[in-house]
Amino acid sequence: MQYPSLPLRICMSVGVYLYRDAVFLLLLCRIRQLEDMIEMQKRQVKEIEEKLLFFGLNDTDRQQ
Repeated sequence: MQYPSLPLRICMSVGVYLYRDAVFLLLLCRIRQLEDMIEMQKRQVKEIEEKLLFFGLNDTDRQQ
């Protein structure tokens, strides 16, 4: 079996590293998107809890 020439092997290995870097950046971007969504949902939950407290619908009122 004949191996590719040295310049081609270098290009192939660089291509692998570029591909890995691209995948890493995509995954990092997706993680940041998910973190942003979690933060947004936390804010929404907090707003709902504040509205419930404002209108007097907290847990102690429901238990009576």
